[in-house]
Amino acid sequence: MSRRDRIAVGILVFFLVIAATLELYFILCHHDLPARANTQLFARLFAIYGIADRGYFDPVSPLALTLEGINVFLMQPLCVLLIYAIARRRPYRWPLQLGIGAYLGLSVVLYFLAAIVSHYDSMPERSGAAFALFYGANLPWLLGYGWLAYDAGVTIARGFARSADHSRRALTT
Repeated sequence: MSRRDRIAVGILVFFLVIAATLELYFILCHHDLPARANTQLFARLFAIYGIADRGYFDPVSPLALTLEGINVFLMQPLCVLLIYAIARRRPYRWPLQLGIGAYLGLSVVLYFLAAIVSHYDSMPERSGAAFALFYGANLPWLLGYGWLAYDAGVTIARGFARSADHSRRALTT
């Protein structure tokens, strides 16, 4: 695999591990996170993040639960398929990578915009630490999936450019 492919797989594996552990825990235990926060690490992590967005702790918002459900049960199986496509050099890799990267990158942007438009109404304390936690905890998803979308978009555009150039040459000869 090329260096670029290893980076893509590394990003995908990192997010798969988070989805299969922390995010799946959130989906399965969202109804009683506050009761679990004193004894379970993942619940405690959601309590900490609750400073930035209480929709991920108490009470859990339908939006948070929906976003995580789509990510864990729909997008991560597609990410596994993408890893397979990268490893096997399948041609559908590029549009799949573009779709996954664009959707998951834009979902972070929409999450940020929803917070801004609502004047951070799910942020119980508006402090520098709360804003740093809100944006910092989500930045890896924005950057990782954004890079995947960009990489695929550039590759697809180059392929179209080569194809157009080849077609022009065939017409002029």
